[in-house]
Amino acid sequence: MVLIRAQRDGGLPPVEDDRLVLQAETPWVVEGTALEVDAVARTLPPRVAARVGPAVLLTFGNCVGRFEIPGLGVVDVRSGKWDEGHFEAMLADVCAKVAGLPFRAGSGAALPYDRSFADLEPPLYHSFVYLRHALSDRAPLGHRLLHALEAILRNPHRRFERARRRVPLEAARRIDERTLIGMVEARGGWVRDAAVPPRLPALDGRLPLELDVPRARASVDVPENRFVLAFLEQCLAIVDRVSAKAHSSSTPFHLKLRADCERMARALAPARAHPLWSEVGRQDRFPAASTVLQQRRGYREVLRHFVRLRMSSRVPLTSDGVRDLLEAKDIALLYELWCFFRVVDAVTERLGPPRNADGPVAGELEVSLPHDLRVSWDAGVEVFYNPRFHRTMAEPRRSYSLPLRPDVGLWIPEGPRRGFHVLDAKFRRDLKEEWADAAARAKPSDVHKMHAYRDALPSVRSAWILYPGEVYHHYPAFGEGLDGVGAVPLLPAWGPSDHLRRVVGRLTARGDG
Repeated sequence: MVLIRAQRDGGLPPVEDDRLVLQAETPWVVEGTALEVDAVARTLPPRVAARVGPAVLLTFGNCVGRFEIPGLGVVDVRSGKWDEGHFEAMLADVCAKVAGLPFRAGSGAALPYDRSFADLEPPLYHSFVYLRHALSDRAPLGHRLLHALEAILRNPHRRFERARRRVPLEAARRIDERTLIGMVEARGGWVRDAAVPPRLPALDGRLPLELDVPRARASVDVPENRFVLAFLEQCLAIVDRVSAKAHSSSTPFHLKLRADCERMARALAPARAHPLWSEVGRQDRFPAASTVLQQRRGYREVLRHFVRLRMSSRVPLTSDGVRDLLEAKDIALLYELWCFFRVVDAVTERLGPPRNADGPVAGELEVSLPHDLRVSWDAGVEVFYNPRFHRTMAEPRRSYSLPLRPDVGLWIPEGPRRGFHVLDAKFRRDLKEEWADAAARAKPSDVHKMHAYRDALPSVRSAWILYPGEVYHHYPAFGEGLDGVGAVPLLPAWGPSDHLRRVVGRLTARGDG
C-alpha cells in the first residue's frame, strides 16, 4: 500500500472531494513496495520526484495543479502563494498585454492573419492554456468564452436580403412592379371570376392563380457568423491536437491534459452543435472592419478571445521555458514576465498608451522576449525587460563591478527622479508565525540584493522587489523620497496593485510629489 506523509513532521495530507491535497512548499515522502515506489518515481517529472533509498521524496516547489500518482490517485497540489487558477490567469493576462502593445512594424509579434496560430509546436500549449482559462469558471465573468458564445446563439446577427416567392392570390400581402408585370403575363395561370370589376377590362373577367411577390428574408449567413464559426472550429482543433499528444504517454501530466481536453470538448460541443451553423457558410475573409464584430455583445468578446488566442502562440518564452511549463508549471518563470507587463500597465495608467515597443523574437520553434526589450512613452519614459548593465557599457547602463541584469528597469529621463529605477520579481515571501499580523513579507535576502543593485549601478536611484506577499516596505536612502530600496506586494490580478500604482506614479511625476 502506498503511503504519503510530510517529511518534517510525518503528518498526513488532508482530503477534499475524495482527493489528497498537498502543499507545494512541503516536501512529501512516498513509501510502499519497491514496485510501487518505482512507479511513482517513473511517472512524475524528475524535478519533482527524487528516489531516496526505499522511498520517493516529492518536492513540488513552484509546481501546482493536479497530478495522478500511482497508488494515491489524483492529488491536488496547492501553494500558499498560488494555485493553478493564478497560473492560467497570469498566462492569459500576458497574452492580452502582448496583443495590446504597439510593437514596431515587422517585429516578431505582428498579428499573422495569413497563417494558422497552431503551426508552432511549443506555442500550441500556450494557446491551449489560454483557451482552458477562457473556458473555466476561474476566469472573470467578462472573460469567459462560453458566455460570449451563448450571447451570440441567443441573438445572432442577421442581415435582411430581398427575395421573391410565388404565393396564392389570397396569400399576397405586398406587391410591386414585378408583381404587376407578372399578372399581365399570366405566369401563374388564370381563373375566371365573375367578381372581377368591370373597370379592369384588361383582365377579361379573369384573376391570376398565383402572384410573384417580394419578401425580406433574414439570413444568418453573414461574415460575422462565419468568423465565429471558424473561431469555434479553431478552438476545437486546438483541443483535438493537444488531446492527440496527451495520448502519447501515461504520465500524470499527460493524463491531466486528457481530462482537460475532455472537459473542454464537452463545454464547446453544445455551441458547435447549435442549428444556427447549418445555415452559415465557410469563412472566406476576416471581417476586420465590421462594427458588429467590434461593438456588439458576444461578438466583440469573441474577437478579443481570437486576438488573445493568436497572440498566445507568441507568448514570449523560450522553448526551454515552455518545456518547464509543460513538465512542472514553473510559475516563477511566468511571474517574472507578468511583473514586467504589470509595470508597463502602471506607467500606461500614468502617462497614457505607449508610443512604441520592441517585439518578441519569433522563430520556427520558439518565441523569446529579448534582453533590453523596451517600451517607450512620449515623455521619454522607458520600461525595459532584463536591461543589461556591464562595466564596459557607457552611462547610464554601466556597472562598476560585475554584470547585472534586473528583471525590469524604469528609466526617468528628467526631473527630480531622473535615472534608473529597477524592479526584480521574486517568487517567494517570508511568512513567520511569530508576526502578530501573520502577513507575508519580503525575504531579507532579497532586500539585500536590491542594495547590491544600488551599490553597483551608479545610475540606479531605487531598487524594488516585486513579490507575492502582503506588506509594502520602503527604506529611503536619505530619509525622504523614493530613493533607496523597497518591496512591493504584487498578486495576480487584471491590473497593477495599488502599491505599484503609487510607486510608479511618484517616480514618473513631473514635480516633487
